[in-house]
Formats: sequence, C-alpha cells, structure tokens
Amino acid sequence: MSNLMLTAQWHDTINQVETSEPITGGAEGNANLATKQLAESLLWLKDKVEKIPSQGSPTDGFNQFLSDTG
Repeated sequence: MSNLMLTAQWHDTINQVETSEPITGGAEGNANLATKQLAESLLWLKDKVEKIPSQGSPTDGFNQFLSDTG
C-alpha cells in the first residue's frame, strides 16, 4: 500500500463516483479521487490557519481567519 501524494490546494467540488463508472485504483483512480480532493483542501486550510498569528486561543486565530476571508 502506498500513500497519496498531496498538494495543498482548494477544491470547489468533490468527485462523486457514479453507479455506472468502473472503479479504478491508483493515485489518479476514481476510487481515491474524492479522498485526495478532501485531503488537499484540508491541507490548504491548515496552511492558511497556521499562518494566522496566535492571539491567545486557537479559536481566536480561526475566528480572525473567518472574518478576513468571509
């Protein structure tokens, strides 16, 4: 078993495997695509949150992030 290679990037949509679609594995296979998209979006978000200067508690920084980004 190997790990997916992730790039921090936001995905506006998440792939859904259709019932008529054959399932394929591997790094670019549709069986792994939704998981990869979610993980990359979380990595992107984590990078953004970590760049916010600490203001006391973790929720303070997150609240500032939300107010800055809408």
